Amino acid sequence: MRHLPTSCLLLAAALALAGPVGAQPEAPATDPAPAVGTPPAEPPADLRPAEVRISDRVVLVRDPTARSIQFTMMVRAGCADEPNLKCRGIAHYLEHLILVGRNPDHKETAFRFFPEGSANGWTSDRTTAYVHRIPKRETAEADLEKLFSFYGNRLKGFEVSPEDAERERNVVLQEYNLRLGGNPFAQFQTRLNRLLLPHHPLGEPVIGTRETIKSFTVEEAKAFHKAWYVPNNAFFVVSGDISELALKGIVERTLGGAADQPLPERAWRQTFPVEPLQAVVRDTSESVRRRTVVTGKIVAVEDDNPTLRPARSLLVAFLRSQLPGSPHDVLVERENVTDAVAYTEVTRLVPGVYRASIGAEPHDEADPERLADALRKYWKDLAATGIDERNLDRLKRRFVEGQKLADRQGDRIYARIVDWIGMGNEYDTLAVWPRRIAAVTVADVNRLIRAIAGEGREVAGILLPGEPKGAGAAP
Repeated sequence: MRHLPTSCLLLAAALALAGPVGAQPEAPATDPAPAVGTPPAEPPADLRPAEVRISDRVVLVRDPTARSIQFTMMVRAGCADEPNLKCRGIAHYLEHLILVGRNPDHKETAFRFFPEGSANGWTSDRTTAYVHRIPKRETAEADLEKLFSFYGNRLKGFEVSPEDAERERNVVLQEYNLRLGGNPFAQFQTRLNRLLLPHHPLGEPVIGTRETIKSFTVEEAKAFHKAWYVPNNAFFVVSGDISELALKGIVERTLGGAADQPLPERAWRQTFPVEPLQAVVRDTSESVRRRTVVTGKIVAVEDDNPTLRPARSLLVAFLRSQLPGSPHDVLVERENVTDAVAYTEVTRLVPGVYRASIGAEPHDEADPERLADALRKYWKDLAATGIDERNLDRLKRRFVEGQKLADRQGDRIYARIVDWIGMGNEYDTLAVWPRRIAAVTVADVNRLIRAIAGEGREVAGILLPGEPKGAGAAP
């Protein structure tokens, strides 16, 4: 693994915590390179992991060699789906209440079902997920039925005591203070996000702000639950040494017979005009020891057809590689303005609107203003040269090699499915994704690069050690 300075790692984490800045359904970026070393030996046919579709909303990764059972329920609703296009953090608060609340038939909360296992949850702009891992044991089928029963009931409703609701509101506030309020990198990125996406939920942090968190009510959480926590909006992925027949029985007993319900309109997915802007935000913080530079850009992409989805994925893989023309090659090796590129991303926000971001630290001798200029200039230079056929073929080969390696490991198959569904994609489309990657042309990738290099809403941020400025107060 390539070593990054600690503050680079903090920057990458902060960029994720300040977002995730939302997106329309898309695919994970292809791996920039497969794992180095000797790949694991091909297991015998009867021990290979395999995907099995149990129902429209349940997928099993049958893994005879697994040492644990993994379970994820995903509800396709996140902070962008909160009322009035305002991301206040209600979706994340509800995640906490679901995990600590109780059903009439369960005296324990989901957190305490399996003391020797683990339980957690996560919320993004579009998805809320509940994750469990249970050690492999003779009671595995009963354990899974307990989880499916609990969450099946959770899709019908939930109850939480006033004391638990107040406690979890305080837990969320502590989480905010730790991850965002007390993190100067995340605070700074949140400020940039709001400049890039004003008046849109994708420009707000998923967790909310101190003010919105303090104002949470159980009634708001229940209203969000009633709108979105319905059987046809929940998806389950299970991995482990569980038979298809056993899981089908569990699903029929715990989820069977539930009728589909209409979902509210997702207004945030509508295309919006991109108002041109060029801005530089400079700030200081006593809490940082190294200098940080981040650039973000929102652009409109004409003819946003399906070929751009896999093209975007390959472009992100290129940006995270060390191939000729990549940010590492240009900014580290040629221009010597940084020792490492901490973060690169291209995201489809809504149809026809994309976001591109690059973050890095200037090395000790480099001027942060020069690094900011180099980051902004990178896209125009890349658009002038483009990605050639040779580099695109290398990226495709790496994708194929990474897929082959992942297909031998149940954990990676499970993670791939969770990522795919969690980003709003239909499970069936995952099987055809390799063919879509293979069909991408140089023209497809370069068309997206030229769009990113064109006119848009661009913000560069420079965060330096020192006394904080008034404008840099915590959000």
